[in-house]
Amino acid sequence: MSWREIVVSVCLGLAVNGAFDLSPWLARRLLPFAARLWTQDAESRAAYAEEWQAIIEDRPGSLLKLGTAITFLAGGAWRSAPRLVSRLETRRPGRRLVSAALGASGAFFTLFGIGLSSWAIVSLGVSMLALATALSSLWMQKRQAKRPHS
Repeated sequence: MSWREIVVSVCLGLAVNGAFDLSPWLARRLLPFAARLWTQDAESRAAYAEEWQAIIEDRPGSLLKLGTAITFLAGGAWRSAPRLVSRLETRRPGRRLVSAALGASGAFFTLFGIGLSSWAIVSLGVSMLALATALSSLWMQKRQAKRPHS
């Protein structure tokens, strides 16, 4: 083994150990957000968060606790999806954010694929960049079309 392999294996071991220690903490932090997605009533939120906290504390292992919290979060997202979609349809925020996130992800995948010499990942990144550019230009055209001409 070379010294690089030894350093990488030690660093990966420390990262995995830290992730296991971080999992219960992250699970506890996800519960209030999951309860907020689950219901709009403040009293029900507190009851759900307290009950779910007890369920998570009963789970053995760090990753199982995090998996349970993610399940609660996914259930809350599924339950609140119609409410959130109706709010988004009235305000329509985030078009720039969607384009920026898609473009940043595309740039990341492109550079990541170049680093790995994987043309499949590079092509995914380039297509994400192209989609971000097309969406932002389409949204700009729609916004300009809605403005009254002077």
